[in-house]
Amino acid sequence: MKNNAKKQTERLIITMKAQAQALEARLTSSVTQMAAAGMKESAILETLTRDLSEGGRLFSGIRSAFGATLSAGLEDISQQGLREFLGKDEADQKWEWVTTSGNPCKDCEPRHGEIKTWQEWEDEGLPRSGFSVCDMNCKCVLVPAEDVPADFGGPVIVPTLAELRKDYQEHRQYCTVSFYNWHLRK
Repeated sequence: MKNNAKKQTERLIITMKAQAQALEARLTSSVTQMAAAGMKESAILETLTRDLSEGGRLFSGIRSAFGATLSAGLEDISQQGLREFLGKDEADQKWEWVTTSGNPCKDCEPRHGEIKTWQEWEDEGLPRSGFSVCDMNCKCVLVPAEDVPADFGGPVIVPTLAELRKDYQEHRQYCTVSFYNWHLRK
């Protein structure tokens, strides 16, 4: 666990450092462009301060990028915790790729149902490792292959909060109409 936790922590630090460097490059480019256009230093500073406080074009993505990185890191750490809790950390243990999105990306969709060892998955790219177009937003998981039912299809669709709310509203409306119609028949 210590080696895996260390690798995951290092990966988080490297990813966040890269995001900070990308922000630095955007800021340097924008400041250079504003200065070349003749803006005073005080106006540039005011523009940057406003952009930061309002989540403008320069700073808008950094909060969500850091949030996604931390969220993905927590997912990875929980996956490692699950491996240890289940006692499934042996080198020859087989893991099945399970897609949990109703609209999986083109990289994850063909992996659904594939079975490999953890090391083989690491070599090819774990969920949220950056191998896929969904990158840190990947919702796929690796499940011990022996725990997956033989007739398991897929993907496992985990509804979004918006979908759950819509379903609830439709169900509530149906129940209200049904009760109203039943009440009128009395």
